[in-house]
Amino acid sequence: MPAESKVDALRAAILDVAKRTENLLSRQATNPGHRMLVALAGVPGAGKSTVSDALVSELAARGIKDVAVVPMVGANRNPRCHISDEH
Repeated sequence: MPAESKVDALRAAILDVAKRTENLLSRQATNPGHRMLVALAGVPGAGKSTVSDALVSELAARGIKDVAVVPMVGANRNPRCHISDEH
């Protein structure tokens, strides 16, 4: 895939996530005390930070500014932070 196509695909994906987040927030408007979490997961270097930065910018452009990015860098190396898929 050419570089321009990748950039266009990434932009479209960011706009889609922003729209979905905005829709979730509008449904949540009846109970503003509840928080919402949007999580991004992927292998190192996949672009999670790039996507989260772009998503925050897109949401801000739509008037949604009460947003925080919580990085999990190193969480997999911290023995106190054990994430398991066991149920």
